[in-house]
Amino acid sequence: VLRTALAAGGTFAFARPPCAMEAAALAAVTYAFSYTFVFAIGFPIGDAITWLPPLLWAVDTARPAWLALFTALELLSGQPEVSVVVAGTVGVWMLAQKPSLKTLFKTALAVAVGVFLALPQILPLLRYVSLGAASRIRAEYNPEFFSVHTLIEFLTPQFFGTSEPQRSWGSGSGGYFGLLPVLLIAAWIASRPKHAARDPFLWIFLGSLAIVYRIPPLSFLLELPYLRTIFVSKFWISATFAGAMLAAAALDEYRRRSFSLVWAAGLTVLCSGWAFWAFRDFFVAL
Repeated sequence: VLRTALAAGGTFAFARPPCAMEAAALAAVTYAFSYTFVFAIGFPIGDAITWLPPLLWAVDTARPAWLALFTALELLSGQPEVSVVVAGTVGVWMLAQKPSLKTLFKTALAVAVGVFLALPQILPLLRYVSLGAASRIRAEYNPEFFSVHTLIEFLTPQFFGTSEPQRSWGSGSGGYFGLLPVLLIAAWIASRPKHAARDPFLWIFLGSLAIVYRIPPLSFLLELPYLRTIFVSKFWISATFAGAMLAAAALDEYRRRSFSLVWAAGLTVLCSGWAFWAFRDFFVAL
């Protein structure tokens, strides 16, 4: 409950300044009750992904003390793979805001303080990683990427079945974060593509999917030393949060009557047809 409250509250606080209250609430619910977050909340990874929204809020509002605290808490979660994804998400978003050198220096200083506070945890972890066999063994295997047919999971939660029923682990961290947010985003992009392209979260979303589905050139990031030990499923975290923020922006645009629900209705028909085709054997069996 605490993790969900922190994630939802952090998302709402981060989304509220640029978005209306209703849109910020949609973003909070979308992220905190997405399949990615609900799946992770029962594992230690849930601690790590909880601090993504508060970190973005601290960077956005220029609160160095909070940024140092949240950085330390992120590193103390004991999930270095997730921390890399979280740091990448926050870093890309911040650079997209074109901050001044002074802002970059203050942010880096706050992060350095957070790292210093977490050193009692980081130093033993680094020693464990350097001496342990886990990273070397995992580095011997090629990264496991997802097949494009798993995109169907954006439309159906796992309890309706997965795209890989014989390999539930392979799609165990699918990208479902709600049908309404997905349709809002799709309708917004289809009706106002140039405006949507200016949102950095669209590129974070697409970049995350490019890594998950092994689309060059981003797929080669996981071929680098150390990074190749990261499971690509961790990038569902950045994709899901970016999707939540895009849904908030899309709802704001709809409230301003920037696009019509006709787009969403048409996309609903297409998505429904795709879903029925994908599960046609199941319906025939019924």
